[in-house]
Formats: sequence, structure tokens, C-alpha cells
Amino acid sequence: MLVTQVGVVFAAPKITSIYPAGAMRGKSVEVTIQGTGLKDLRHTLVQGNGVQLSLLPGTDDTSRKAMLTVASDAAPGRREVRFADERDASNVRIISIGQVPEVNEVEPNNTPDKVSLQPLPICFNGRLSEGSDRDGFKVRLRKGQVVLIEVEGLRVLANIYESWLKGFLEVTDASGRPLATNQGTVDDYYRWDPVLRFDPPADGEYT
Repeated sequence: MLVTQVGVVFAAPKITSIYPAGAMRGKSVEVTIQGTGLKDLRHTLVQGNGVQLSLLPGTDDTSRKAMLTVASDAAPGRREVRFADERDASNVRIISIGQVPEVNEVEPNNTPDKVSLQPLPICFNGRLSEGSDRDGFKVRLRKGQVVLIEVEGLRVLANIYESWLKGFLEVTDASGRPLATNQGTVDDYYRWDPVLRFDPPADGEYT
């Protein structure tokens, strides 16, 4: 949207990403907002109760920091958020309020020797650093333990016409041998967000 005032044209702020795109209930995390027209942001608008998003001081027009604080009794799920300057509000983006501990990826993590060992349950916050990206982490599992793994990507991108993610899940054993894969389809669990149930064949570490 463009707003005109006395012959001057103002472009509304545009948010392209928020990272990490959410937090666990009862936690506070610093998030990075990226986009255009961000230096004059003054206000935040968050859908629902129990979630506070407070802008931190900054003058960068393409990147800003904010503190995301989630109450312990906040309802889990996705929330719409907007940011506004004194003239207009931004486009809608999505954050996700979770119920398990979260960890942000640390690059490089795209080869078996670079992935980190993580406890379960966990929400692993990854992000694309280029046109395509491979992010991984490792877990210790026992035979007979059932693990559910899903990618929540398209669901937090808000507008498929602006940005989107075609997810792909793969589980490998300690030797790097693929044991299970899922790439999601438009008729699957949630369009291109893959999900799979994994039953480890033996005790050990899996990526």
C-alpha cells in the first residue's frame, strides 16, 4: 500500500521474514525482523492473548530486532503479527507458539559430521540461507521408540506468492544410509510441509 501526504509518497513497511518464527510457551527470545521500511517502526500487533512482541531500538531500514515474550498459559499455535510505523501497517507474517524446547540452527549443519546432537522433544529452528539449503541435527533413539517428525515451513510463511518452502525430510543412520523420507504433497498432511513417523530399527544415533 502507498500512502500520499502533501504530494509525498510513503511505502508501507514490508516484512519478509521473522527468525526464529516463534517461541515456546513461558519463554522470551530475541527475534530478527527483515524486510524494507523498518527503521521507523513503532508498533506491533499480535493476534490473540499471551504473546508480546516488543521492538528493540534500531535504525536499520532492512533489519530490526524485537523481543518475543510468550506467557506460560498462552494458547499454542500460529499467530498473525504486523508491525507499523506512524503511517501504515506492514503485511501479515506468522509466528508459531510451541510446547517443546526450541533451539536455533548453527551453520554449518548440512553434512553428517557437522550436525549437533539434540535432546527430544525439540523444535529445531532452521532457515534457508540460499535458494536451497540442507539443515540437520542428530538424536539418540532406542529400538521401539516412536518418533514423529514434521516440517512447519509453508504454514509460517503467510503468503505463498511472496515466499514459500518446499520441504523434504530424511532420516539417516550413523553411516549416512537413508532410512525414511517424506517430501509432502498438495494432498498430504499440510500441502508441502512433510511429516513422517519413524520407528528406529536399533538403538543408536540418527540424523
